[in-house]
Amino acid sequence: MLIALSSESTPDISRVGGKAASLMRLTAEGRNVPRGAVLTAEFFQPWFDVLQESLHWQEVVSSIASSEDLSVVHAKCEYVKSEAVQLDLNPLQAAKIGELKAMFPDDNSSCAIRSSSPEEDLVGASFAGQYETILDVLPEHFESSIRACFVSSLDARVMLYKQQMGFDLTPRIAVVVQQLVHSESAGVAFSINPATNDFDEVLINSAFGLGEALVSGEITPDSIVANKASGETIDYRIGTKDEPSDGRHEHLRSLSDMQIRELVTLVRRIEERADEPVDIEWAFSDGELFVLQSRPVTSYVPLHKDLQTSPAEIRHLYIDGFLTDGITMSNAISPMSSSVFEALIDGVFRWLAGLNEGELSLESMGVYLSGGRMYIDFNLFATVYGKQEKFLEQAERMNPFYVAMFTSTEIDRYDRSRPTGWTTFAMIRWGLRILWHSKSAVTKLISAWWQGPRFKSKYDASVDRFEEYITREIDIDQPLRIGYWNDMVEGGVVTLEATYPATVLVLLCQARIRALAGKDDELKQLADDICAGYEDDMVVQMGLAMHNLAMMLPKELFDDIDALATSVIERDLPARFLVAWDAFVARFGVRGPLEMEIGNERYGDSPSLALQQMASIASSGGTFDPRKMHAEKVSCREAAFKEMSERLTGRKRRVLERCYQRCIDYSGAREYFKHHILQMYARLRKKLMYRAEQFVEANRLDEINHIFDVSMDDVDMAIVDSNFDLRAARSATTFQQQQRERVPSFPMFIDSRGRIPKITLANLPDDLDDDLVMGASVSPGVVTGRVKCLLNPFDKQIEPGDVLVAVTTDPGWTPLFINASAIVLEIGGELQHGALVAREYGKPCVSGIPQVLEQFEDGQLVEVDGDRGVVRILEQPAVSLA
Repeated sequence: MLIALSSESTPDISRVGGKAASLMRLTAEGRNVPRGAVLTAEFFQPWFDVLQESLHWQEVVSSIASSEDLSVVHAKCEYVKSEAVQLDLNPLQAAKIGELKAMFPDDNSSCAIRSSSPEEDLVGASFAGQYETILDVLPEHFESSIRACFVSSLDARVMLYKQQMGFDLTPRIAVVVQQLVHSESAGVAFSINPATNDFDEVLINSAFGLGEALVSGEITPDSIVANKASGETIDYRIGTKDEPSDGRHEHLRSLSDMQIRELVTLVRRIEERADEPVDIEWAFSDGELFVLQSRPVTSYVPLHKDLQTSPAEIRHLYIDGFLTDGITMSNAISPMSSSVFEALIDGVFRWLAGLNEGELSLESMGVYLSGGRMYIDFNLFATVYGKQEKFLEQAERMNPFYVAMFTSTEIDRYDRSRPTGWTTFAMIRWGLRILWHSKSAVTKLISAWWQGPRFKSKYDASVDRFEEYITREIDIDQPLRIGYWNDMVEGGVVTLEATYPATVLVLLCQARIRALAGKDDELKQLADDICAGYEDDMVVQMGLAMHNLAMMLPKELFDDIDALATSVIERDLPARFLVAWDAFVARFGVRGPLEMEIGNERYGDSPSLALQQMASIASSGGTFDPRKMHAEKVSCREAAFKEMSERLTGRKRRVLERCYQRCIDYSGAREYFKHHILQMYARLRKKLMYRAEQFVEANRLDEINHIFDVSMDDVDMAIVDSNFDLRAARSATTFQQQQRERVPSFPMFIDSRGRIPKITLANLPDDLDDDLVMGASVSPGVVTGRVKCLLNPFDKQIEPGDVLVAVTTDPGWTPLFINASAIVLEIGGELQHGALVAREYGKPCVSGIPQVLEQFEDGQLVEVDGDRGVVRILEQPAVSLA
């Protein structure tokens, strides 16, 4: 029940909690930790046993499980706490408190008493400020302070946070009692700069005294950024302080340069031993540095070692290729998805350059698939494009972040030299080689431009031929890589012959239509209307189909998704619905939320997936009808074409008519490329699930989903070699698995030492203030609504009128757009999914807002101005108990 922090026994977190376990490890490492002991979880278990048998505790658990109002949960927790604080000590508990007092024989020994929960201070969890800490406690007051820490484990904030994190609600607590350090200055230090994610900077927050005012937020501490390697101060900002009698403290530094260097050295050594970023609590007393606590940093973006340069090297800047239009994956992907995606990218590059297997290294092309992301060396962009105005103009429409980075002073800190091997001669040679080997793509595009109806026939035939091929019976015994490669070859054929030239043709025709408008504002608006509202947009059609299905059933059926899914499987629903459902699955069964991750289920895999998204549509009762809006867009497009045709004459009218017809013919081509890839994914996924079941049955994998933590080649090897260790192959991908668990979203840019550049978009408005957030306009309109921030499509329900805020979206988010009044995104330009669907549904959309999930929070009242590309915060949310 009582263990000294200096004990040589290995700390068991389940007994002593995260804080005490950390202090015991630090003591064992020889760090200067104040002496003390921990009352283990066993000490408090008798009290918890009594509480858990009480009716009042059961009411707390029931309230949280049923998501009752926060005030109700708070009131019930407070009642349980009032009972808990009065529980009697049993003889053994009383004896242990006596032993604890004996460890501090001096009656004037002031101590710090802190909670140490088994869940506290662990990776992925942060209970900061929720458990109790009591300072300057004399031994005679140990019991009351220990009780205060004990009851803090029953606080509503703690219980609700546990529920949010998926932790067991069963209360557990240990309590640390340490000698209090009467410090001249104290604070916290991070071995990674949380403001920039820079691996080579230490951030220190410091204040005079014990530091409790700093932790409680009563003062603004000194903020110091120091070089981790040298300890030299990079930036020192003096905070606000309580002014003592001499009146001079307020403007003094709380740390000297020597103390900063000593503190940086300590932080660096603790980080090296932990092998991960840490933050520590520290204190200086009589010139002596104490460490009071150490815990892992719970929120940062790691970078695979393959992409890191040493601290002394010139840094490289990387673009996250998974955040580009068409891919839009803000989460870390599985090792299997990396394997599949690498095969696809490798195949495309090899085709472009006319190389055989093994002749091309993606790294030599500046592309890195490491640790669940696809990073592209920014040097490659700078070398190929520089700051050419035409490139920047086009990039602005695709992604305003590109332009902001190219024109930012941040770019000056990075290596601008050409990548190895990218000499002017080499670039010309590669360019000619690519042109030669891709000449067929050029000829197909030219023929598409001139052939008119004849190309349309070839286009339709090619798409139909691929559809017949990709829906053939699956050869389950064929090696994964061979089958996937064959599918890619056929996908390449339909892309080259049909979807690529058709997509480019539509883009060229839309650009030509806009060019015909010239500087006439009325014609420009007509041109914009002509370029929207096409019936063949697959993503829009998917949303319309889901809305149609949701409206076919009584909304009460969606209250129990599992039961409704069973009814779908058992065909126990109206025939009209089942016919529409079958058509939906036949056309969109390979699609789904976060669909570029092969480990995620598709609509065709599980009825629950689509039904869950339809539920939010059904609950709105048809408040917004996307079919009506889409019909209006189609009608608007037709009327705009008619009016523009009447206003143009001669050759310009003929060009408009020709371009308009091609837009009608090939408006669905853009989505085919991704759709065809997802059809390949669906076939591969079925093979993987079949093999996974075999491996689990043979005790070679523990769970079916673990197959997505290895590569295609690993699975192929395991099929032919029964001795191949799949568990060992999975353990080799630990970094990628941890990224999926820890990092909710990734930044567009990150450098080779982890730094995330701060980017400000250009052309800031004159009325910019703290409540105005600047982005880029990608869909017009002005709407006021309450913010709902989402990490993924299933994170929260979008109610009618909510403003959907997300890093980025893919087609699986489309149903959420129906209830949303507006959309606010971090990633994406005019051609990204979110912008396209928002325009088709007539919803304002602002994109290109850096750190969007940090700038907004649920419940804020905002005005989304899609005309100007700004979001104004009108009202902050009410403060909640959580």
